[in-house]
Formats: sequence, C-alpha cells, structure tokens
Amino acid sequence: MTSIERTAYPHISSKKSISQKTLDTCYLLTKEELNHINQNVRSNRLRLNFAIQLKTFQNLGYFVDMKEVPCVIFDHLKKQMRLPHNLNPFYDHPPTLSRHRKKIRDYLKVTPWGSKGTDSAQ
Repeated sequence: MTSIERTAYPHISSKKSISQKTLDTCYLLTKEELNHINQNVRSNRLRLNFAIQLKTFQNLGYFVDMKEVPCVIFDHLKKQMRLPHNLNPFYDHPPTLSRHRKKIRDYLKVTPWGSKGTDSAQ
C-alpha cells in the first residue's frame, strides 16, 4: 500500500522528517509575506504562529493543528524571521487562531467551501 505522503492527499506529521530542499522550496517566506506578517501581526509569538499557519496552508491546502507541525519547520521559519531560537509556537486563545486563519484566507484570496450563501455548490 502507498504511504500517505505519496498520495493525492498531502499530510504532515510531527514525526515526519523533512529535507532541507523541501524546507527551502515549500517553507521559504517571500519578502511580501514577511512584510505582510510584520505589518499585520503584533508579537513575535503571534508572527511565528501566523507564518506556520500560512506556509502549511499553502503547501497542504488545509489548516493543521500546531502539534502536528514538525519542529524543523518552526526552526526554519524562526531563522528567516530572525526570532529567538527558544520561542515556542502556540495559541493562548482559540479566537486568535480563527482570526489568523481568516486573515490567511483573505491574504491568499481563498474562499471557504459553502460561504457563498445560496450560490454555493453545497
């Protein structure tokens, strides 16, 4: 049977190893993304959280639980953002996570399924 990582359904796991090549291609923040994060998100922890949600959503097509994201991705993003190495990502309040996800959808111009009302495909 084919492993989940090799199917049409992308998957991420905190136990999964990620190559440097994948980090450099899939989890590299553009200058525009960095500017957007720095201008729209307040604290270092929230900036890191936002960046993690943004890059995993771009690469997987869905939002993941922070516990499922490998530490190597955290470290890679912290280096790019010049954040302290001992900063750990987590959300204190669920509404903040929801706001970040909405902002990411808006930034990427992604419409959630069923949000068009009566014109929705649902």
